Amino acid sequence: MTGITNMIKSQIRDQHERLISSLVISNTEIPGEYLFSATDTSDWPTDQSLYLDIQYSENGVTISSETIRLAVSKDVTR
Repeated sequence: MTGITNMIKSQIRDQHERLISSLVISNTEIPGEYLFSATDTSDWPTDQSLYLDIQYSENGVTISSETIRLAVSKDVTR
């Protein structure tokens, strides 16, 4: 599937379902491959799990991926 960045979205939330970040979704040079990125992670909570999924919506129908667990650790390089 190509050219669908306007039909997909992904958010990162904590265990209490508070929004941490809405990911930016971009096309890549490979058709059908997309880059998911966060603009700033400096205020993300550390030493806990965060969760994300990917939603695809078309013609009023929304499909979600499985929820993905992210283990977030404190940065040690300064």
